[in-house]
Formats: sequence, structure tokens, C-alpha cells
Amino acid sequence: MVMNKDVLFSLTKGALAPQEEMLEVARKKGKLFIGIPKEIAFQENRVPLVPDAVALLVNNGHRILIEAGAGKAAHFDDKDYSEAGAEIAHSPEEVFKADIILKLRLQL
Repeated sequence: MVMNKDVLFSLTKGALAPQEEMLEVARKKGKLFIGIPKEIAFQENRVPLVPDAVALLVNNGHRILIEAGAGKAAHFDDKDYSEAGAEIAHSPEEVFKADIILKLRLQL
């Protein structure tokens, strides 16, 4: 069997070439309730989640509750967190009612 250029060209550009396929990604039904209290350790300026990370979690259906002023030492306002979708709590008791608590530990 003799193949000419046209046949080879049509085979490489047609059905034998790899085809992309888009698959649907199923969302998980479990939702997390995450609390972030204000850090009270001496000279602790960090915060467990930045507003961008909060926005990512909220967009995936999770609930974030952060204590007022928790990001102040890291130069993040409460407004930044609320715009990212977090709820602002005014007492640590409210935050500690969450299912998961994110807190930092100073390692010496």
C-alpha cells in the first residue's frame, strides 16, 4: 500500500491525533467551620490565614470565623478578611465554637 502526502497529512491532523477532554470535577459535600483567634503570644506577628487563603476556602464552600484584630500585627485589617468572605467575631468565645481552630505556636 502506497501512501501519499495528502493521506499522511489527513491522518496526523484528524482522528488519530490526541484529543483533549474536559472532565467535570465533583465538589465535596463536607464543609469546614474554621475559627481563627487573635494571637496573644509575646511578639507574635503572624496570622494562620491571609485574606487570599480565606477567599479560596470560602469560595470552596467553607465558613471562616476570625476574631476582630487577629491580622492587625501582620498588617491585615478586618475589612480585608470580611471582603474575602470571613465572618468577624468580637470575642474569642465565639471563635472557639468552630469545628477547627487555626492557631500558631512559637517554637524556641
